[in-house]
Order: sequence, then C-alpha cells, then structure tokens
Amino acid sequence: MKYRKITFYKNYFQDFYSRQNKKVKAKIVWTFELVEDLQRVPETYLST
Repeated sequence: MKYRKITFYKNYFQDFYSRQNKKVKAKIVWTFELVEDLQRVPETYLST
C-alpha cells in the first residue's frame, strides 16, 4: 500500500538523477520506495 506519491518539480531531479552512477541510483530508488510505502518514516532515514 502506497501512503505517498512523490512528484518532482520541473527537470531538476531528472537532471540530477541522470548524472549518478548505478549504486547511487539504486539508493535513491530504495529511499523513495521507503518513503512511499511506510506510513511513518523513521527519522534516521531523513535526517540532515
């Protein structure tokens, strides 16, 4: 069950994402899936 939908503004993310290597892209996708799928996202995943 998806709790959120991630949307992007203009092409900023696509430009950033296209410049990443495969390992970084996999981490980004994993994080987005986590944010979409979990009702409560642990703070450790989103800390600055």
